[in-house]
Amino acid sequence: MPLHSRALSCDDSAPRRARAWVAELMRASGRWGDDTVHDAILCASELVTSALVAHSTTMVVRLLIDDAGLRLSLVDDGELPDDQDDPAQRVQWMGFRLVDAVADRWGIDATSSGRELWVEFHAQAPQRG
Repeated sequence: MPLHSRALSCDDSAPRRARAWVAELMRASGRWGDDTVHDAILCASELVTSALVAHSTTMVVRLLIDDAGLRLSLVDDGELPDDQDDPAQRVQWMGFRLVDAVADRWGIDATSSGRELWVEFHAQAPQRG
């Protein structure tokens, strides 16, 4: 499956639109059980919410499903959250704790224009009928 990407406007509807888009692509692939789809939807919501809390003005959600698994990322122009005790960043870190609880791997990387927030889920055995 190729890399899919979707630009989202930075408004209150962005988390809902990201959740719906991720769910649609994952279900269409036929490779993921409901639990993983729900976990990825939660992660999509948290990544997009982090961008909104960081006052990002641009955001692009990307989804890659291949033989290794799934990688969901959000690229925005927000600043790297670097202080878990900063009240302005606390909400983002609370969301990252949720992501950490459900994703196999996750991280935040600096980019030339901001940051990339990403999560990964390992490939699952094929669903049996």
